[in-house]
Amino acid sequence: MKKINKIFDSILESEVGWFSTFLLWSISGIVFIYYVMKSKGLINVESTKTTVTAIGTLITAGILYGLVSNLIVGFLIKLTGQLFKGNNDLRNIYKTLAKSYWPYVIFVVTILLGIYLSRVILISSDSIVRIVLSITVFLIIVGQAILSISQVILLIRGLRNVQGISTIKTILNYLISTLIFGVFYYYIIEPNL
Repeated sequence: MKKINKIFDSILESEVGWFSTFLLWSISGIVFIYYVMKSKGLINVESTKTTVTAIGTLITAGILYGLVSNLIVGFLIKLTGQLFKGNNDLRNIYKTLAKSYWPYVIFVVTILLGIYLSRVILISSDSIVRIVLSITVFLIIVGQAILSISQVILLIRGLRNVQGISTIKTILNYLISTLIFGVFYYYIIEPNL
């Protein structure tokens, strides 16, 4: 556990420039859009053309969503942080959001690997190959869950340190901010709700 804490501390203490910040925000957007596309059945691996199209859409929409959503959520964290009397330096909040997405770099690689393996499973006629690849895809999903948990830990620890408030207040601040963003998101993306 001490080794994991050291890794988390080194990530949170690292310096990130604005290019890295925007890149990491984009990666977080790719992860989010992946789940949206997956839940709506939009990742089609039936042919090479549809697979490439799905990956292209995933990356393009993910970059746009990641940049816009993190700008908004970071600003909302700053605003709601005033309720908890936190230190609300927007630059530090934005960079902490970015640092918390480091596990998602590996996550995006596993997403692309999972899509590729799904394509191979679909076209493979050998049942042993399909079973082995299916187990591999399952292990990738377990790895993604672990990466997601580590991202949340980094986010909470980072925001707690940057805003100088307790863990409970940090969690409440983040939840309030994302709930406000979520309401706007659903009315814009899903206006028929």
